[in-house]
Amino acid sequence: MSDMDLWDMSHIDQNSMDAVLPGKRVLIVGGGKMGAAILDGFLSLFEPGHISVCEPDSQRRAELETRYPAIITFSHLDHIEDQMYGPEDWIVLAVKPQIMGSVLDDINRIGAQAVVISVAVGISITSLQESLPLATVIRIMPNLPVMVGEGMILLAASDQASDRQIDEVAEALFELGDVSFIKESDIDICAAISGSGPAYFALIIDAMEKAGANAGLPANLARDLALVTMMGTADMLDMTGEDPVELARAVQSPGGTTEQAVAVLEERGMTAMFDDAVKAAIERAAQLRDGA
Repeated sequence: MSDMDLWDMSHIDQNSMDAVLPGKRVLIVGGGKMGAAILDGFLSLFEPGHISVCEPDSQRRAELETRYPAIITFSHLDHIEDQMYGPEDWIVLAVKPQIMGSVLDDINRIGAQAVVISVAVGISITSLQESLPLATVIRIMPNLPVMVGEGMILLAASDQASDRQIDEVAEALFELGDVSFIKESDIDICAAISGSGPAYFALIIDAMEKAGANAGLPANLARDLALVTMMGTADMLDMTGEDPVELARAVQSPGGTTEQAVAVLEERGMTAMFDDAVKAAIERAAQLRDGA
């Protein structure tokens, strides 16, 4: 698939996956927070008995079985029969990079030709494809809000992936939030914004809550005001397409309170601070990729 195709999302219908994916099976390897969030989004798309989770922790596995009685669970991949998953099936790798090597050996045994969707940070498509030469590899990077269906999911695909395969995965991921097709070479930059972004915004909310409390408001009220204002502003920017700087100017009146407040933020170097934070995240991603 070409880079131009990867950037074009206009042909994808975000509402086209209401029905189940007939005959397709999915295995989620790793039942932690991210694996469970993906399971939650995928659950309505697959036929009963066609979605499975491999989770070694018995307590966590029991929690998943209680919450999702329609799924099949395994404690270890060696409990799955050879080549159970074929070219039309999906295997989601939601495990830590440190154990990926041993997991990939099992994937070759249970689903050598499956569509493999990796959530692992720092493991490239090329590296995965070398270990899984017959598989179709798709790499995704969801952020934390996928747990409430409001996430941002970055998606990059191997050259072996067909348009149909990418579209099916992307449409399923829309159950978790928005999907952005990217070139893998841009993944560290994008992740520094969308992946790390929830931490930035959470800290802004915390700072506004504390500022309101310091000024005399109950902390819970200050937090509610900050949360609703942030969500409303984000919605407004999204719906109108307005430039953020222009919106900020529209709120300010000459000599007014907001103008004074924004002057303090500018004096303290807010823009430069965020620029440095994003650069630091990008640099650290490169270090982690190199094993530092």
